[in-house]
Amino acid sequence: MDYFSDLKFINAGDLDGCVTGIVDKRYPHKYSLQFNQSGRVSYGVNHNRAVILEGPVVYLFLTENSYQYGAADGVGYHHSFVNFAGPRAERIIRDGFLRLAPEGFARVLDPDRFTAKFAELLDLVQRTGSAVIPMGVVLLDELLLIMRESRMSNAGSGAFGGRMNDLADRLRNDPFRNWNFRELAGKRFSSSYSHFRRRFKEVLGQAPYDYLLRVRMEVAASKLRNAGISVKQLAFECGFDDPVVFSRMFKSRMGLSPKHYRESLGG
Repeated sequence: MDYFSDLKFINAGDLDGCVTGIVDKRYPHKYSLQFNQSGRVSYGVNHNRAVILEGPVVYLFLTENSYQYGAADGVGYHHSFVNFAGPRAERIIRDGFLRLAPEGFARVLDPDRFTAKFAELLDLVQRTGSAVIPMGVVLLDELLLIMRESRMSNAGSGAFGGRMNDLADRLRNDPFRNWNFRELAGKRFSSSYSHFRRRFKEVLGQAPYDYLLRVRMEVAASKLRNAGISVKQLAFECGFDDPVVFSRMFKSRMGLSPKHYRESLGG
C-alpha cells in the first residue's frame, strides 16, 4: 500500500448545467483536475485576460496560482472535478505538468476515453470515502497522461503533427504489434529516423519506443484487475516470451512488480 499512500484524494464532484458566475479562487493546499465535458466556460489565470473554453476541455489548478472561472453564458456547462494532494501530486506537477503553465488547460482529443476514465475516478472517490484509493491513483495517473498527451498533440498541429496523432491512435489500438519505427519513419513520414523521433517526442512527449512501452504497461496494469489471469499468461498476452523480463519492465514503469501491483489493488 506504500506505493499509493503518497497521494490522497480530498473530494470530487459532477455538476451538469453549472451556471455559476465568475469566481476567483486559489487552491493553496491541493491540486484540482477540472473537466468541462460540454458547454462554454470563461477561464483566466492570475487575473490575466480570460479565454472562452468550449468543452470537452480539461484544466489543472496548481497551488501557486489564482483562477477566475465560471459559466460563459446563461446556458451553463457540464463541470466535473477531483481534488488531491500529497508528495506524488507534487512530483507529477514538477516532472510533467509545469510545461502546461501558464494556460494550464488542454483540449481533449479523445473525449470518450477521457470521459469514461474520469467518471470511473469520480465514482471511486465519491463511493469509497477513503482518502487513499489505489485504483484512483492509477486512474488519475492515466488522466493526467492523457491530458499531457492532448496538450502535446494540440501543439503538434499541421500535417506532420496530424499524422503523428494518427500514429499514436494506431499504437494505442494495437500496442502489441511488432512496430518498426525506423521503417515507418521512411515509408510513412519520408524522413530520417532521428528527425521522426525528435518530432514524435515534440508532439507526444516521449520517444516512440518509450511511448509504446508505456501504452503496453497501461494495458497490462488494466488486465491485472482480472484476478483470473496469471502473471505468466499476462506476459505472453503482452508479447513477452519471458515473464521475468515482463515483470522487470512492468516494475520499471509502474513502480511495483505485477504481483505486488495486483496485491495493492486488492486482487
